[in-house]
Amino acid sequence: MTGFIAGMPFLGDLDKNMRAQRLETPRVKVPKGSVGITEQFCNIYTFESPGGWNIIGNSPKKIFTKDQSKLTLIDPGDEVEFFEITKKEYKKLNEQK
Repeated sequence: MTGFIAGMPFLGDLDKNMRAQRLETPRVKVPKGSVGITEQFCNIYTFESPGGWNIIGNSPKKIFTKDQSKLTLIDPGDEVEFFEITKKEYKKLNEQK
C-alpha cells in the first residue's frame, strides 16, 4: 500500500527483531529516497518531507515517477530486499533515474 506521500510504499511485516517505535519528535525534513522503519513497517520516502520514522539508509532508485505507463517501481505484493552498496554504485544507480 502507499503512504501519505504519492507513491510511498509501506512495506511490512518486519521481523519483530527489526521493529522500532516512531520518533517522539518527527524530523522537519527527511530526504527523498530515505528508507525508514517504525513498528512493523518499512517505507521509502518518494519526496523530501517531514517524518517520524527511524532512517536506516537511502535508496538510489526512483520509486515514483510521473510516467503514466508505470508510476511506481514497487507494486502491491512485491517482495523488496535491501542490500549494502558502495558510494560508487549508489552514484551510478542514482544517475540511471
